[in-house]
Amino acid sequence: MNRHQRYGIWIIWLSFLISIVLQIMPWPFQLHLFHPSWLNLVLIYWAMALPHRVNIGTSFILGLIMDLMLGSTFGVRALALSILTYLVVFRFQLLRNLPIWQQALIVILLSLTNQVIVFWAQFFFTNISFQPKIFWSSVVDGLLWPWMCLMMRKMRRRFNVQ
Repeated sequence: MNRHQRYGIWIIWLSFLISIVLQIMPWPFQLHLFHPSWLNLVLIYWAMALPHRVNIGTSFILGLIMDLMLGSTFGVRALALSILTYLVVFRFQLLRNLPIWQQALIVILLSLTNQVIVFWAQFFFTNISFQPKIFWSSVVDGLLWPWMCLMMRKMRRRFNVQ
């Protein structure tokens, strides 16, 4: 493993660390419904750009970390992120070649899928009630995708992450 490959691993994990910090940062109560899923966005980008580096195992570990940080039922987000990553890695070549606005629509669908999986898993274990307002963050994820994708691509090229 050469110097650039080791350096690239640190860049990927640093981006995950930043996204986790942004994910757990508190938002005002009025804007809490519009809180973007930063970890989902970063995970989707890396799984689409480098599926040989960021895979289902990576997403499972990140999901367990998020479960510990948020104090939710252990394994719920690990399952949801693993399914999300599987869906991205399964068709990564198709997703890469789509225009960015179509990628944003797919990110909305992936984010909705992730939230539905988390809801159902929590519903079975803790019997929470359904609130359709939670899906607004998926729309915010789709709106942030073009900016996030271009920023992450620039970072990947600048630091030569392969």
